Amino acid sequence: MYNGEPILPARLEILNETVYRFYITESSVTFSGNKKTNFFKDLHSEIFKPYTDKITWNIFEPSEDTTGNSWAREELNRNNITEIIRKDIKNHLLPPPENIVILNTDADEVPSVTALEQIKPGNRLHSKIMNHPMKLDMNMSYFNFNWNNGPGWRKGNVVLAKHILEGNYTMNGLRNQESGKLPSIPNAGNHLSWGFDIENIVRKFESFSHQELNKRDNKSHQHIMTSLEGKTKLWSSMAPYPQKHFDYKELSLPLQKFHLELCKSQGVSPSTGQILTLFNDTTFGGEK
Repeated sequence: MYNGEPILPARLEILNETVYRFYITESSVTFSGNKKTNFFKDLHSEIFKPYTDKITWNIFEPSEDTTGNSWAREELNRNNITEIIRKDIKNHLLPPPENIVILNTDADEVPSVTALEQIKPGNRLHSKIMNHPMKLDMNMSYFNFNWNNGPGWRKGNVVLAKHILEGNYTMNGLRNQESGKLPSIPNAGNHLSWGFDIENIVRKFESFSHQELNKRDNKSHQHIMTSLEGKTKLWSSMAPYPQKHFDYKELSLPLQKFHLELCKSQGVSPSTGQILTLFNDTTFGGEK
């Protein structure tokens, strides 16, 4: 799913030679229920031009049944792409479902090409993926790649299309399935949560499913900048996480370039994570 995450171009570049087709879904309504006036796929159309022939866009229109239910909108949006894949198989735009492996990930989850090679025919994990889905055990980072919170992010997964289309699993159900119930592929990539500039961190608070966190104090510029430095949690009830400094030069070149651009937009050092730019303390609308 895509909601303006700036990491997506780097993700497309990394996976372009590995992935047969990209299916990207964007909702016309934020998970919090706000109608979009513009789609990010159009606002950032230039960055998608190199991959136009490989991208299938899905603009999801939620039904009235999801009014007031952010989690229902998120679930339907994630599952909606299944029918588009089914149609493309029927029209011979894709191979048969027993020959397709789906990378069921969000835009800010970047699978490792090395890890994905293991599920190809003749390689170590091929027989396993033919029988059941597998979780992608990714390294977790917040805000940028100055910090690495270690492995353990297992929402993304790989699944045979046949298993999805036959109703054995759903795309959303797999993400929420307890990690211990499915085997994991280790060192399977990177998940960057809240990887935005300040204004778009505020936008995420106002648009994502956890609207109980959409509060004035959480959206203060000063508070966000302190969080970017790793000195405080972004919200008070946020689970504790280890903030281990990470050398971004260990990343692939597309992610290194993205990290430098992101840190510049955030006003922090790409090497230390320390603040380089001082912001006035501005607060935005939302709950008090």
